[in-house]
Amino acid sequence: QIPVWHDGLTLFTHAVAVTHDNFIAHDNLGVELDRAGRPDEALAQYWEAVRIRPGDRNSENNLARAAFEKGQRLLKEEKPDDAAAILRESVRHGTPNAEAHLTLGVALAWTGRIPDALSAFDAAARIDPQLGAAHLGRAQALYALGRPKDALRAALQARATNAPVDPAFLATLEAQARQ
Repeated sequence: QIPVWHDGLTLFTHAVAVTHDNFIAHDNLGVELDRAGRPDEALAQYWEAVRIRPGDRNSENNLARAAFEKGQRLLKEEKPDDAAAILRESVRHGTPNAEAHLTLGVALAWTGRIPDALSAFDAAARIDPQLGAAHLGRAQALYALGRPKDALRAALQARATNAPVDPAFLATLEAQARQ
């Protein structure tokens, strides 16, 4: 058995191969694959762990984290539709994560799904009221939806958190809010 116990990756690959529906083995294999720099393979193992044991907090959190990281990579690759799909899974699983909701909002806004983006930004701001980027995202989404007064309030909330709010955008909101 020494070759099987050589390292965690070997051990959990073997455990997955010789057992059936072993969520712990799949989850731990995911962790080892992450450590080995194989995030897509890790994500597949987390999905399998959650399929086998829905609601397992550890597996759900690992899935959420891996999905968030994949969503970030997809945004960097300029694939916002794919990013939005995987980021939805990130926010569906795991503990509430303002950054995941914020990133989902960015992906949705990029694809023109402004009402959905606003919902994601709202969730991010509820989870972390000091996350200025969430308030700024809200302001931009509200402005795009033709709600300048609400957008101004959100922009001012962003500024109160020291988020960088473009002065020209703020001036536009102030002018339109007065009308």
